[in-house]
Amino acid sequence: MADARQVEPNFKAPKLSKRKRTERIWAAKKAHRVELLEEVLLRCHGDCEIGSPDCTGRGHHLHHALRRSQGGRDRLEDVRLSCAPCHDYLHTHVAEAFDKGWLLRKGDADG
Repeated sequence: MADARQVEPNFKAPKLSKRKRTERIWAAKKAHRVELLEEVLLRCHGDCEIGSPDCTGRGHHLHHALRRSQGGRDRLEDVRLSCAPCHDYLHTHVAEAFDKGWLLRKGDADG
């Protein structure tokens, strides 16, 4: 009996349509983000972690301190829970957001 972990040499994975591949990728990402959100909620008990002057107190948005476009990742240490007013505030008051650590530059973040 062959080891279940071995792949037969001529094995070909079934071809998936582009749509099916995309659906599987998004499903995996969504599952990961749900787990991340649960961890963040445990950390902050649902409270906004930004605390701008416009803060409503309850967080609803996952905010990446290092923007995803600059390499930010979906990791617990890279995200903060924010209310909508705080999320808008930190993106309109960028200098203050960098000073307070709400936003990070690529070189400031852990690799």
